[in-house]
Amino acid sequence: GPVQPTSDHLNTLILKLTNACNYACTYCYDFEPEERATRLDFATACDAIEQSLHITPASLHVILHGGEPTLVFPLLREIVTFGEAAAERLRKSIIFSGQTNLSRLTTEVVEFSTQHDLVWGISLDGPPELNDRFRIVHTGSGTYTYFSRALRQFPEFVRRCGILTTITSATHQHLLSIAR
Repeated sequence: GPVQPTSDHLNTLILKLTNACNYACTYCYDFEPEERATRLDFATACDAIEQSLHITPASLHVILHGGEPTLVFPLLREIVTFGEAAAERLRKSIIFSGQTNLSRLTTEVVEFSTQHDLVWGISLDGPPELNDRFRIVHTGSGTYTYFSRALRQFPEFVRRCGILTTITSATHQHLLSIAR
């Protein structure tokens, strides 16, 4: 019969830095108004990274997730710095990536991400008329302007990012314009 793939080693760790987000995307399952915003404890993050590095044979991929992880950028910076030092001490490889809406993109975030090879995926649902149907802020206005501003201010950085698009029954017929 066919050989079943095995997974004997840990290779990926997802750290949910916060469930807070400055967007209120209508399809988001992550943070409901009646919930309290939470933040990952730094010691817990360090412990998870340390344990994961001990388990992985050679390389660990750490995904920095949210909510919006850049809302807790000082924590993010500490985690990446700790993880790199721990990996070096244990002679393992570590890479970091994250998912962001780009609304909090600053020179500091760009420079830190570049210096530490932190790869970002951008949450974007296509052109303004499609993106702004569901990706909104808490006042109800669309969020495409945040993406547009980040692209104007940091074009090379933004172009190196990946894109995560949420396709819904309202947007599936527009895949080509979303991709463009």
